[in-house]
Amino acid sequence: MTIGVYFLILVILGALVYWISANTNMLRDIISDQQAFQAAATAMKIKDPKPPFSLSRSQLAYWTVIIISSFLYVLFKNNFKVPVLDNNNLILLGVAIGTTASAKVIDDSQKDMNDRNQDNPSKSFFADILSDKSGVSIHRLQHVLWTIVVGIIYIQYVGAEGTMPDKTVITTQLLTLMGISTVAYVGIKATENTGVGSNGNTTTNGATGGGAANSGANPGSNNNNAGNNNNAGGSVTNANTGVPGSGNTAQGTNTIPTGTTVVNNDTSGNTTTTADSNISGSSNPPGSSNPPGNS
Repeated sequence: MTIGVYFLILVILGALVYWISANTNMLRDIISDQQAFQAAATAMKIKDPKPPFSLSRSQLAYWTVIIISSFLYVLFKNNFKVPVLDNNNLILLGVAIGTTASAKVIDDSQKDMNDRNQDNPSKSFFADILSDKSGVSIHRLQHVLWTIVVGIIYIQYVGAEGTMPDKTVITTQLLTLMGISTVAYVGIKATENTGVGSNGNTTTNGATGGGAANSGANPGSNNNNAGNNNNAGGSVTNANTGVPGSGNTAQGTNTIPTGTTVVNNDTSGNTTTTADSNISGSSNPPGSSNPPGNS
Protein backbone atom coordinates (compact mmCIF):
# COMPACT_ATOMS: atom_id res chain seq x y z
CA MET A 1 0.00 0.00 0.00
CA THR A 2 1.52 3.29 -1.12
CA ILE A 3 1.87 6.53 0.76
CA GLY A 4 -0.71 8.00 -1.59
CA VAL A 5 -3.39 5.98 0.17
CA TYR A 6 -2.34 7.54 3.48
CA PHE A 7 -2.72 11.04 2.12
CA LEU A 8 -6.05 10.08 0.56
CA ILE A 9 -7.34 9.00 3.98
CA LEU A 10 -6.06 12.27 5.48
CA VAL A 11 -7.84 14.29 2.78
CA ILE A 12 -11.12 12.37 3.15
CA LEU A 13 -11.25 12.71 6.94
CA GLY A 14 -10.10 16.33 6.75
CA ALA A 15 -12.81 17.11 4.20
CA LEU A 16 -15.42 15.41 6.38
CA VAL A 17 -14.46 17.53 9.39
CA TYR A 18 -14.46 20.65 7.21
CA TRP A 19 -17.93 19.86 5.85
CA ILE A 20 -19.33 19.27 9.33
CA SER A 21 -17.75 22.44 10.72
CA ALA A 22 -19.07 24.48 7.77
CA ASN A 23 -22.64 23.35 8.46
CA THR A 24 -22.56 23.26 12.26
CA ASN A 25 -20.89 25.08 15.15
CA MET A 26 -18.71 22.07 16.01
CA LEU A 27 -15.46 24.07 15.81
CA ARG A 28 -16.90 27.44 16.81
CA ASP A 29 -17.15 29.34 20.09
CA ILE A 30 -20.43 29.59 21.96
CA ILE A 31 -22.11 33.01 21.87
CA SER A 32 -23.22 34.17 25.32
CA ASP A 33 -24.58 37.61 24.37
CA GLN A 34 -26.70 37.45 21.21
CA GLN A 35 -27.51 41.17 21.35
CA ALA A 36 -23.82 42.14 21.37
CA PHE A 37 -23.13 39.56 18.64
CA GLN A 38 -25.82 41.01 16.34
CA ALA A 39 -24.69 44.58 17.08
CA ALA A 40 -21.10 43.71 16.15
CA ALA A 41 -22.29 41.98 12.96
CA THR A 42 -24.28 45.08 11.98
CA ALA A 43 -21.28 47.34 12.62
CA MET A 44 -19.07 45.04 10.52
CA LYS A 45 -21.77 44.84 7.81
CA ILE A 46 -21.92 41.04 7.95
CA LYS A 47 -25.26 39.81 6.60
CA ASP A 48 -25.05 36.20 7.80
CA PRO A 49 -22.84 36.29 10.91
CA LYS A 50 -21.47 33.11 12.44
CA PRO A 51 -19.62 32.53 15.72
CA PRO A 52 -15.82 32.69 15.54
CA PHE A 53 -13.74 29.54 15.19
CA SER A 54 -12.24 28.17 18.40
CA LEU A 55 -8.50 27.48 18.49
CA SER A 56 -8.80 24.76 21.13
CA ARG A 57 -11.55 22.91 19.27
CA SER A 58 -9.72 23.26 15.95
CA GLN A 59 -6.48 21.78 17.29
CA LEU A 60 -8.42 18.86 18.77
CA ALA A 61 -9.99 18.23 15.35
CA TYR A 62 -6.50 18.51 13.78
CA TRP A 63 -5.02 15.80 15.98
CA THR A 64 -8.12 13.63 15.70
CA VAL A 65 -7.84 13.59 11.90
CA ILE A 66 -4.08 12.89 11.95
CA ILE A 67 -4.13 10.11 14.53
CA ILE A 68 -7.21 8.34 13.15
CA SER A 69 -5.95 8.60 9.55
CA SER A 70 -2.57 7.20 10.60
CA PHE A 71 -4.19 4.37 12.54
CA LEU A 72 -6.42 3.39 9.59
CA TYR A 73 -3.52 3.52 7.13
CA VAL A 74 -1.33 1.26 9.27
CA LEU A 75 -4.32 -1.02 9.89
CA PHE A 76 -5.02 -1.41 6.15
CA LYS A 77 -1.31 -1.74 5.31
CA ASN A 78 -0.88 -4.62 7.78
CA ASN A 79 -3.97 -6.52 6.58
CA PHE A 80 -6.12 -5.32 9.45
CA LYS A 81 -3.65 -6.24 12.14
CA VAL A 82 -4.29 -3.73 14.91
CA PRO A 83 -1.20 -1.48 15.25
CA VAL A 84 0.46 -0.96 18.60
CA LEU A 85 -0.13 2.49 20.03
CA ASP A 86 2.79 3.85 22.02
CA ASN A 87 1.83 5.74 25.17
CA ASN A 88 3.20 8.95 23.67
CA ASN A 89 0.42 8.84 21.06
CA LEU A 90 -2.14 8.73 23.86
CA ILE A 91 -0.41 11.54 25.72
CA LEU A 92 -0.38 13.67 22.58
CA LEU A 93 -4.13 13.22 22.10
CA GLY A 94 -4.63 13.78 25.84
CA VAL A 95 -2.84 17.14 25.61
CA ALA A 96 -5.20 18.16 22.80
CA ILE A 97 -8.27 17.10 24.77
CA GLY A 98 -6.98 18.80 27.93
CA THR A 99 -6.45 22.04 26.01
CA THR A 100 -10.02 21.97 24.73
CA ALA A 101 -11.45 21.18 28.17
CA SER A 102 -9.45 23.96 29.86
CA ALA A 103 -10.50 26.50 27.24
CA LYS A 104 -14.15 25.48 27.72
CA VAL A 105 -13.91 26.02 31.48
CA ILE A 106 -12.38 29.47 30.94
CA ASP A 107 -15.07 30.46 28.42
CA ASP A 108 -17.86 29.30 30.75
CA SER A 109 -16.40 31.30 33.65
CA GLN A 110 -16.41 34.47 31.50
CA LYS A 111 -19.81 34.09 29.82
CA ASP A 112 -21.40 36.89 31.91
CA MET A 113 -18.80 39.45 30.82
CA ASN A 114 -19.71 42.24 28.42
CA ASP A 115 -17.96 42.58 25.05
CA ARG A 116 -16.25 39.19 25.09
CA ASN A 117 -13.96 38.40 22.19
CA GLN A 118 -15.98 35.21 21.62
CA ASP A 119 -19.15 37.28 21.07
CA ASN A 120 -17.81 38.85 17.88
CA PRO A 121 -18.72 37.43 14.43
CA SER A 122 -16.26 35.23 12.56
CA LYS A 123 -13.87 37.04 10.21
CA SER A 124 -12.00 34.06 8.78
CA PHE A 125 -10.64 30.79 10.14
CA PHE A 126 -7.05 31.93 10.74
CA ALA A 127 -8.07 35.41 11.90
CA ASP A 128 -10.36 33.81 14.48
CA ILE A 129 -7.94 31.28 15.94
CA LEU A 130 -4.95 33.65 15.98
CA SER A 131 -6.64 36.75 17.39
CA ASP A 132 -7.85 38.03 20.74
CA LYS A 133 -9.43 41.45 21.39
CA SER A 134 -6.13 43.19 20.55
CA GLY A 135 -5.61 41.37 17.25
CA VAL A 136 -3.16 38.57 16.38
CA SER A 137 -1.55 37.40 19.63
CA ILE A 138 1.77 35.65 20.17
CA HIS A 139 0.45 33.07 22.66
CA ARG A 140 -2.05 31.84 20.08
CA LEU A 141 0.42 32.00 17.19
CA GLN A 142 3.09 29.93 18.96
CA HIS A 143 0.53 27.29 19.88
CA VAL A 144 -0.67 27.02 16.26
CA LEU A 145 2.88 26.84 14.89
CA TRP A 146 4.05 24.14 17.30
CA THR A 147 0.89 22.12 16.65
CA ILE A 148 1.52 22.26 12.90
CA VAL A 149 5.21 21.36 13.28
CA VAL A 150 4.58 18.31 15.47
CA GLY A 151 1.74 17.26 13.15
CA ILE A 152 4.08 17.34 10.14
CA ILE A 153 6.65 15.21 12.02
CA TYR A 154 3.92 12.71 12.85
CA ILE A 155 2.57 12.47 9.29
CA GLN A 156 6.04 12.22 7.72
CA TYR A 157 7.02 9.32 9.98
CA VAL A 158 3.83 7.34 9.36
CA GLY A 159 4.09 7.88 5.61
CA ALA A 160 7.77 6.85 5.48
CA GLU A 161 7.78 3.97 7.97
CA GLY A 162 4.24 2.64 7.72
CA THR A 163 3.93 2.36 11.51
CA MET A 164 2.59 4.51 14.31
CA PRO A 165 5.16 6.84 15.90
CA ASP A 166 6.80 5.71 19.13
CA LYS A 167 8.80 7.48 21.82
CA THR A 168 11.80 7.76 19.48
CA VAL A 169 9.75 10.12 17.30
CA ILE A 170 7.25 11.71 19.67
CA THR A 171 9.87 12.08 22.36
CA THR A 172 9.37 13.12 25.97
CA GLN A 173 11.05 16.43 25.19
CA LEU A 174 8.65 17.03 22.29
CA LEU A 175 5.65 16.26 24.50
CA THR A 176 7.04 18.59 27.17
CA LEU A 177 7.37 21.32 24.57
CA MET A 178 3.75 20.78 23.52
CA GLY A 179 2.73 20.95 27.18
CA ILE A 180 4.56 24.24 27.69
CA SER A 181 2.99 25.66 24.56
CA THR A 182 -0.46 24.61 25.79
CA VAL A 183 0.05 26.09 29.26
CA ALA A 184 1.15 29.39 27.71
CA TYR A 185 -1.92 29.49 25.49
CA VAL A 186 -4.42 28.50 28.19
CA GLY A 187 -2.84 30.70 30.86
CA ILE A 188 -2.92 33.86 28.75
CA LYS A 189 -6.33 32.97 27.29
CA ALA A 190 -7.73 33.26 30.82
CA THR A 191 -6.79 36.97 30.80
CA GLU A 192 -8.03 37.83 27.29
CA ASN A 193 -11.37 39.19 28.51
CA THR A 194 -10.27 40.57 31.88
CA GLY A 195 -11.07 44.21 32.52
CA VAL A 196 -14.40 43.84 30.73
CA GLY A 197 -17.43 44.76 32.82
CA SER A 198 -19.94 42.15 33.89
CA ASN A 199 -23.61 42.10 33.01
CA GLY A 200 -25.61 43.13 36.08
CA ASN A 201 -26.49 46.01 38.34
CA THR A 202 -24.20 48.92 39.16
CA THR A 203 -24.24 51.09 42.26
CA THR A 204 -21.82 53.98 42.63
CA ASN A 205 -21.31 56.16 45.69
CA GLY A 206 -18.86 59.03 45.56
CA ALA A 207 -17.89 61.79 47.98
CA THR A 208 -15.41 64.63 47.53
CA GLY A 209 -14.56 67.81 49.34
CA GLY A 210 -16.26 69.96 46.72
CA GLY A 211 -19.27 67.79 45.91
CA ALA A 212 -20.79 64.33 45.95
CA ALA A 213 -22.92 62.17 43.76
CA ASN A 214 -25.00 59.07 44.49
CA SER A 215 -26.56 56.99 41.75
CA GLY A 216 -28.35 53.63 41.65
CA ALA A 217 -29.87 51.78 38.74
CA ASN A 218 -31.55 48.43 38.71
CA PRO A 219 -34.01 48.09 35.79
CA GLY A 220 -37.19 46.21 36.46
CA SER A 221 -36.79 45.79 40.22
CA ASN A 222 -36.94 47.72 43.45
CA ASN A 223 -33.68 49.42 44.26
CA ASN A 224 -32.78 51.41 47.35
CA ASN A 225 -29.71 53.57 47.30
CA ALA A 226 -28.88 55.67 50.30
CA GLY A 227 -25.98 58.03 50.59
CA ASN A 228 -24.73 60.43 53.24
CA ASN A 229 -22.51 63.27 52.08
CA ASN A 230 -20.70 65.78 54.29
CA ASN A 231 -19.12 68.56 52.31
CA ALA A 232 -16.98 71.43 53.35
CA GLY A 233 -18.37 73.53 50.54
CA GLY A 234 -19.54 73.47 46.95
CA SER A 235 -22.67 71.76 45.75
CA VAL A 236 -24.38 68.43 46.25
CA THR A 237 -26.25 66.58 43.53
CA ASN A 238 -28.41 63.54 44.21
CA ALA A 239 -29.58 61.69 41.10
CA ASN A 240 -31.83 58.67 40.86
CA THR A 241 -32.19 57.22 37.41
CA GLY A 242 -34.00 53.96 36.73
CA VAL A 243 -36.85 52.50 34.83
CA PRO A 244 -39.99 54.67 35.16
CA GLY A 245 -42.44 53.17 37.55
CA SER A 246 -39.99 50.61 38.89
CA GLY A 247 -40.44 51.81 42.43
CA ASN A 248 -36.84 52.84 42.90
CA THR A 249 -36.16 55.05 45.89
CA ALA A 250 -33.13 57.23 46.48
CA GLN A 251 -32.55 58.88 49.84
CA GLY A 252 -29.80 61.27 50.72
CA THR A 253 -28.95 63.18 53.87
CA ASN A 254 -26.58 66.07 53.25
CA THR A 255 -24.95 68.21 55.92
CA ILE A 256 -23.74 71.37 54.20
CA PRO A 257 -22.71 74.93 55.02
CA THR A 258 -25.13 77.80 54.81
CA GLY A 259 -25.57 79.14 51.30
CA THR A 260 -24.70 75.87 49.52
CA THR A 261 -27.06 75.00 46.71
CA VAL A 262 -28.72 71.59 46.80
CA VAL A 263 -30.03 70.19 43.53
CA ASN A 264 -32.17 67.06 43.24
CA ASN A 265 -32.60 65.46 39.86
CA ASP A 266 -35.12 62.65 39.32
CA THR A 267 -35.40 61.55 35.72
CA SER A 268 -37.25 58.27 36.13
CA GLY A 269 -40.47 59.14 37.89
CA ASN A 270 -39.20 57.58 41.09
CA THR A 271 -39.39 58.94 44.62
CA THR A 272 -36.52 61.13 45.79
CA THR A 273 -36.23 62.37 49.36
CA THR A 274 -33.57 64.80 50.49
CA ALA A 275 -33.05 66.26 53.91
CA ASP A 276 -30.73 69.24 54.27
CA SER A 277 -29.44 70.66 57.50
CA ASN A 278 -26.96 73.37 58.30
CA ILE A 279 -23.73 72.96 60.17
CA SER A 280 -24.29 72.77 63.89
CA GLY A 281 -24.61 76.17 65.39
CA SER A 282 -25.52 77.94 62.17
CA SER A 283 -28.90 78.94 60.80
CA ASN A 284 -30.33 80.09 57.50
CA PRO A 285 -30.78 83.79 57.10
CA PRO A 286 -34.29 85.06 57.76
CA GLY A 287 -36.54 84.55 54.76
CA SER A 288 -34.20 82.12 53.02
CA SER A 289 -35.39 78.73 51.80
CA ASN A 290 -34.16 75.73 49.89
CA PRO A 291 -34.72 75.55 46.15
CA PRO A 292 -38.11 74.22 45.04
CA GLY A 293 -38.40 70.45 45.43
CA ASN A 294 -36.49 70.30 48.77
CA SER A 295 -37.95 70.13 52.24
